[in-house]
Amino acid sequence: MTPDGTFTEREVGAALQELQEVRHDHRNLRTIVMLISEQQDQIKLDHAKLQTRLTTIASIGVGLFSLIGLALQYVIR
Repeated sequence: MTPDGTFTEREVGAALQELQEVRHDHRNLRTIVMLISEQQDQIKLDHAKLQTRLTTIASIGVGLFSLIGLALQYVIR
């Protein structure tokens, strides 16, 4: 800064360069956040599918266990 309180061209140029770098970094970070958000959505979808499969497998297991129990009860009598 000059004695009269104004900025030199060099200082203004350095500030503008810094501003451009900050804008570029901000744009990169925004892109990264969008990618992470998309990955999070995919993980949620995969989790829901897995949860459905596990529930189905558990239901089938309970059903088979019940059928085996009924068959054993029928055979024993």
